[in-house]
Amino acid sequence: MDIELDRGFEYETMALAVHQVRQIAETVAGSAARHCPGRPSGPLVQSIRTDPTDQGADVSIGTDHWSYMEYGTPPHVIEAGPRPEGARGALSWPGAEHPVGRVHHPGTPEYAMMRQALYEAQA
Repeated sequence: MDIELDRGFEYETMALAVHQVRQIAETVAGSAARHCPGRPSGPLVQSIRTDPTDQGADVSIGTDHWSYMEYGTPPHVIEAGPRPEGARGALSWPGAEHPVGRVHHPGTPEYAMMRQALYEAQA
């Protein structure tokens, strides 16, 4: 019995696999966006992206605070930076009585957007 392999099958199989990985990446990105806290138009959700690669795609979140939202933070102190001499505290927010120099932040809960999205895609 003779078996003859079509040399093009390797490229077709690889192209199909790359296409499927890119579809999965899009699904993961969409799921991560749904698990993000805040507004759908907010910077965290808007920074989620998929970037094609030779083997498929990368999914990333591009804000500087994504890891605090993914993994949470323990309670911590936030201090205002250097201020001109005689200036009072520089930290303020809507509803604050006055600017302050130090805030005792209660911590941030863990949202695990990316991990939840990956677990869903795996299922």
